[in-house]
Amino acid sequence: MKFSALQSMHVASGICALVAPRMTRNPGENGGFVELLQYQPSQADWQAVQETGHLCPSGTIQLDKHRIPTALKADRAENAAGSEPTDWP
Repeated sequence: MKFSALQSMHVASGICALVAPRMTRNPGENGGFVELLQYQPSQADWQAVQETGHLCPSGTIQLDKHRIPTALKADRAENAAGSEPTDWP
């Protein structure tokens, strides 16, 4: 399994680095935005990555089998910017 980060949706909450420190970090020089240290977690790290994906307040962390459809990505990005979503499921 792989995971990714949608930087356009990121809010720099720091949850990633707290829950999965071997897989992610939130460096201050990057404004606290998440950096993935690996894209394919080992079996030992997969539970932490899944938890990070579920706890992420903005939906930035995407698990390979639970990706957000493209139309929803745009709505979430608009909502994060302060506008109302146009088409919530």
